[in-house]
Parts: sequence; C-alpha cells; structure tokens
Amino acid sequence: MQVLLRAARATCGAQEDDAKQPLPVEPARLAELAGQHGLTALLLRSPVFAHLSETDQASLKRQAHLLTQQSLGLTAALLHLTTCFEAAGLRFLAVKGPALAALAYPQPGLRPAADLDFLIAPEDFNAFSSVLGAEGFVPMVAPSPHELQLFLTYANDVAFVRGPLMVELHWALHKKRLPWPAQALATLWSEKQEIRLGPATLPTAGTADTLHYLCLHSTRHLWVSLKWLLDLCLVTQNATPSDFDALVRKAEESHTLRSVALGYRLRELLLGCPPPPPLQPHCTAQADALTPLTAQVLRLLGHGQFDYSERDKTQFLLAVMDRWQQRGHLLLHTALRPTRREWDRLRLPLWLSPLYWLLRPFRLTWDRIKKAP
Repeated sequence: MQVLLRAARATCGAQEDDAKQPLPVEPARLAELAGQHGLTALLLRSPVFAHLSETDQASLKRQAHLLTQQSLGLTAALLHLTTCFEAAGLRFLAVKGPALAALAYPQPGLRPAADLDFLIAPEDFNAFSSVLGAEGFVPMVAPSPHELQLFLTYANDVAFVRGPLMVELHWALHKKRLPWPAQALATLWSEKQEIRLGPATLPTAGTADTLHYLCLHSTRHLWVSLKWLLDLCLVTQNATPSDFDALVRKAEESHTLRSVALGYRLRELLLGCPPPPPLQPHCTAQADALTPLTAQVLRLLGHGQFDYSERDKTQFLLAVMDRWQQRGHLLLHTALRPTRREWDRLRLPLWLSPLYWLLRPFRLTWDRIKKAP
C-alpha cells in the first residue's frame, strides 16, 4: 500500500524526503492492488516504477496499456454520444469516468473507467432512451409505459449496454435512501462548466459540485479506493477560492460538512496535502468526530479490503451524518424504503405502489434468513 501511496503523492506533486528510497515490493500483489485502486497507469509515471525489475516493469506496462486503451475507447464513445444527444436537442451533464479524467488528469487515459455516466432530467428519460436505442444500446431494465413513473420514483439510474460498453443515465446523483438532499438539477445546469476533450467541449458539473459529489460518493463507499482520493486531490488543485467557498456553502446547506471534512482529512493523512484555507476551520472543528472514521478507512485500506458488511457501512454512515435527523432518516429508509430489487421481484401497478414499503422489511428478513448458517 505504501508503494501505491507514493505513486499517488507523486501524481499530486507532493514532496517526500524519502522518495528515492526503494520500498519492499511484491510485484504480483502490487499489480493486483494497483488495478483494484485504479492506479496502474499512474504507477508507470511514478518514481516507484524505476525500482521494479525489467520483467515486472514489462508486465505492468502491458496491464497499463490495456487499461489505457479501454479508457480511450470510452472517451471516444463519450464524444460520439455527446454529439448524438446534442443533435437531438437534449440537455445533460457528463459526469464521472472520462469526463472527470478530462477535468482533473493530465491525460484522459490515465484514469480507468468502466462505463459512461450522464446526468439527465427525469422527464427526458424516454428521449435519451430513444437516442441510445438508435445507437444499438439495450436497457438492462425496461419499464413498461405504465411502470415508468414508478421506476423514476424509486430508482435513480438505469444502465444501457451494447456489447461490453455500458452507459448509465442518472436523474439523481445519490441513492434515494440516503439523507443527503438532492441537488436541484436547475442549479447544476446553471453552475455547469465546459471541459475540453480532444476536438470537442463537454458540459459537466461545476467544480464545487464535483468536489461535493466526490466527497459524498466516496463516503458512501467508505473511501476504500485510492482512485477516489486522487480524484479529490487533482480536482482540488484546479479549484479556485470561490469554488471552495461554494463547496462550504453547499455542504452547510445540505448538512454534509462532516463528509467533506472527512475527504480532506484523508487527503491530508494519505497524500500529504493540507486542506484549502476555507476548509481548514471546518476540518479542525470536526477533528474528534473524524478520528474513528479515518481509523476505519485506514484499516480497510491497510488490509486491502474492498468488501465490507452492510452493518459496517450503516454504522459508518450513521457516524458521518451531521444531524440526528439524518441518522433517523437513514435507519428508517434502510428498513422501509423500496429499492429496485423490490420492483424487480414483484411488478405492481402504480396505485398499489405503497405496498412496496410493506414488502421491503419482509424481503430484508428473508435475505438475512437465507444468509444465516
């Protein structure tokens, strides 16, 4: 893990006194962890790479080449679909994946991605579905016309596939059960920015919204990937003081300051980059609450552990919530709020949809019984 952290710090431009000192490396384990954390291509650009044998260097180069090809293929698909959506007069934001790489990384192919993500207005879902269908994509979940409103209410995204390529349409950035207020789409549109990607420009979320999303998304997944921490670091380097002021304002309004402070505390501990001045007072004020949270993340990272129980995740999220009302919301909605799994298991007409709230506790209980030894 220390080898990967050194590579990440080098990408962020952090200085290390012992950067030239070789570290003990198990090449097979290093390649495995680099792939899991999304740092394979960046490892080739770091001082750590020079300490590997020629054989291990060649193996990592092959892996990095394949991942870079995949990322560049996704970038090309992103550019093509952007042209298709714009030709249809549709409004969207390209988020995560290649769009984030273009925003923050020196080269788009350096950040691995598995799919393409677009944030859309829910009322435009059918129009986007038609464009993707014309391009040969098939939805993984296909609600009938009378089920569509129910689907848009209980889900927040749907995936379309064409061979190995996956495209996800999102009409909300966070799962509905989480007690984080949904960012108004009108605000996201008004604060969007244009990024340059090859010969084209793409609309994506503004820097403050991107930083806020990175902190919340990574917190939801317990920060178990160094790629997310590197995303936060690189986007922060391109941010302005007004972006940080807007980030603090958005976090205060949504009561998510602790999640943002956690991201910047981990960035400081692992990558050696102190929080920006506008965030420093908030990180200091949250220090006591952040200590057990950072300890849990460091323990997961130290063990190379990407899987965790739902119980551990719920306890972590409860501890990171700013207010007791949010904790109550999380517990209530975890127990009762229907998800797409309930919808997939039993298709009910819209007028019977309240029954999903009653069915979920039984489904959770049945799942636990099946998992019991």
